[in-house]
Amino acid sequence: MGRERWTSRLTVEECPIHLPAVELNRKGVFQAPPGSYGSLSWRSTSDGSLLGKVKYEIRSDGHGGPAIFILRQVLALGGTLRMGNGQSVRLTTTRPHWGGERFWFRCDCGRRSGRLYLPTGETVFRCRPCYELTYRSAQEHNTRAERDRELIEYCSQLMASAEARARKPRPPI
Repeated sequence: MGRERWTSRLTVEECPIHLPAVELNRKGVFQAPPGSYGSLSWRSTSDGSLLGKVKYEIRSDGHGGPAIFILRQVLALGGTLRMGNGQSVRLTTTRPHWGGERFWFRCDCGRRSGRLYLPTGETVFRCRPCYELTYRSAQEHNTRAERDRELIEYCSQLMASAEARARKPRPPI
């Protein structure tokens, strides 16, 4: 009794290396002054091995807004080391109604995204639609909805047979 995947598209859960805007903001990365450096690393949840590491610098995006420039990527995915070139990721903000400021990444495709992903074999961070990523739950058949549809069909059949019996003339007693 399990759910079956109906597509083989890569899921966000299968991309352990990602940039989450919310977590980076909580760590104060976006409040750092331009010229600040830092690094991010990702470890496997199963054995703690290094999955990847990036060094970044906070810069201006040329339009007066902040950007995070990824200087060097060392990715240890699948046991092979990969060096990526630099990548600039623009940031944008919104102001929620209850106050504060929410940070977003601006993907190269122009979309605003709270998370950028780096699937295995790739060397640049992009948003979920760019890499055609999906969610695991979206790939599973909804067995509950299927059972509900079957129950509705069964009830419809019972009602139809009851109506058919009610329309039949009864023999006199």
